[in-house]
Amino acid sequence: MAYLKDDKPEIELIFKDKGFADIKGNIREDLITKEALSIAKYFKSENLSNSQLRAFFNEVKAINNRLEDNENFEKVYPMILMIKSKIEYRASKNDEKRKMKGFKTFLIEAINYIQKENKSEKGYKAFKDFVIFFEAIVGYSYGEGITK
Repeated sequence: MAYLKDDKPEIELIFKDKGFADIKGNIREDLITKEALSIAKYFKSENLSNSQLRAFFNEVKAINNRLEDNENFEKVYPMILMIKSKIEYRASKNDEKRKMKGFKTFLIEAINYIQKENKSEKGYKAFKDFVIFFEAIVGYSYGEGITK
């Protein structure tokens, strides 16, 4: 983990470089195991609350439920992009800034990755992989005892 000036660890987002899938197009094993667990532990260290995590996870799941197939992805895509503005708004509140710093970084970078993949017509697959990744993080967060 990288460290900031005040000796607090900085969230490590390996998927920014490695992506969500391997060269065969399958979701990476390390993404669902090691990376998801590491991110969940980071969220716990920031005192991210269960309700903050669930609010955005529920939003992602609702978008996922609207996806029938790759054909309607472009209709749903703007809602995926809106997640960035929603986390910016939520994390801008004074009492949330410190608790949501890493969570905000995670969501923005994940959406940025989906945007990048969408430019090469792989946005649908990237979003589907992200949903699984985010679900693993939520599971590990509960296992790590994220605050209520």
